[in-house]
Amino acid sequence: MSELPHSKEVERYCIASCITYPELIPDILPFISADDFYVDGHDTIFAVIKQFITEGSLPDRTLVIDRLNSLSLNFIAGVPTIDYIKSISRQDQISKSSFLNYFKELKKYSVCRSYVKIGKDISKQASTNLDKPITEIISGIEKTFGDTVNAFESENEPSDLFEGIEEFIEEIGNEPRDMGITAPYPSYRKYYGDFLRGGLYVFCAPPKCGKSTFLMDALKKACAAENTKALYLDTELTAEEQRFRVVSALSGVKEYYLRTGKWRQDAAMLQKIREIWPKIKEMEGKVDHFYVAGKPIHEINSIIRRWYYKKIKEGEDGIIAYDYIKLTGEKVSEHWKEYQVIGEKATMLKDLAQELKVPILAAIQTNSYGEVAMSKQVKWFANVLAYLKKKDPDELLSDGVDFGSHTLEVTDCRNQGEAGMGFDDLIKDEEGKFRRLNIHLKFDNFVVEEVGTLQDLIELKQKDINLDEEEPEDLF
Repeated sequence: MSELPHSKEVERYCIASCITYPELIPDILPFISADDFYVDGHDTIFAVIKQFITEGSLPDRTLVIDRLNSLSLNFIAGVPTIDYIKSISRQDQISKSSFLNYFKELKKYSVCRSYVKIGKDISKQASTNLDKPITEIISGIEKTFGDTVNAFESENEPSDLFEGIEEFIEEIGNEPRDMGITAPYPSYRKYYGDFLRGGLYVFCAPPKCGKSTFLMDALKKACAAENTKALYLDTELTAEEQRFRVVSALSGVKEYYLRTGKWRQDAAMLQKIREIWPKIKEMEGKVDHFYVAGKPIHEINSIIRRWYYKKIKEGEDGIIAYDYIKLTGEKVSEHWKEYQVIGEKATMLKDLAQELKVPILAAIQTNSYGEVAMSKQVKWFANVLAYLKKKDPDELLSDGVDFGSHTLEVTDCRNQGEAGMGFDDLIKDEEGKFRRLNIHLKFDNFVVEEVGTLQDLIELKQKDINLDEEEPEDLF
């Protein structure tokens, strides 16, 4: 019997490249499994390598050999395992730039093997079932072909929507669970819920409006109280610049004094700075920052995958912030416009969030009129689409200082919190006009504090109106 399509050389190159460049392995995990290897032993080697990645560590030759020995895999292709691994990991031709190409080639052989198997099964059915009606023969052949093709992506098979619902809901009732990573703003959480694992949350804002401050504040607070680690992907600020902002937010000392070092010349500032060092220590290891200016979206996704498999251990949550989605060298034209590029990037981020089961918070920049190169794809795939806006002088005067400096208005939402309003998120203001609910935020020195909602503001103004209309008591 002839062997099925495969390449020993390609498989060796794949294993060798994993040992040589283990930091790249997360890039191929979404589409490569141990079953893609044909040669006996290669599947076990890859399974061991993958296990190291999912455990949060990078494998090297010695660790792989030790793990294989513990599994009693002593020989591969008739060669002692230790000698086999040492031999293939010394290949001089292993290229970092060709890493993905090795695995694409491996996948090609794997897919071809599957179709060869289909062909053999179909040939056998056609040859041995000649005594059956032609409709039955065709039906059997089509089933064989369909079952094999569907095996490539079994999650795409239809399922009975109502089967098992009772057990599913009852089980959750027996062991109540959180909806995701706790959203750190009470009213936001009340109406729109938590940051769901696998969700994409898009926040739109004009330049210099505070979107970076908002994302960093949300990320820090989400990590502070939970077993959660965060990655902040920054297209504008370096880690050093963000450190000044973090210290300023925690201490209340203006960024100017931190950058110049003049905080030490003031006793009050000195005390504030020294008091926050324990809080800084508590946050160590929780928030990673990566300056990604100019990096295309496929590289962004690769960075996220590598970070996830390196940092997130079993039982931990991860949360990602990407500041912000924009063009990074892509060419736009009459047939490929900016909004299409933005939409494609948002779609890829949503797919990655679902793959890794983490929430991704992303920002998109609008112009001064609040308009954005917005693709329908962003609205389709975002769990929440919200607009962050700085209040103008008239709004500040009308709302009062107690109701903050910014508003956050959710325009599209797939999730609902405990008091979710559903599609009916319009409320009447004090003038009888319908307005969409928004959340009022106070931005102060890189700290974001929620200070109420439009509903709270309307009720307060209505109370003031009623007080003004009351007739004074007759004192005589």
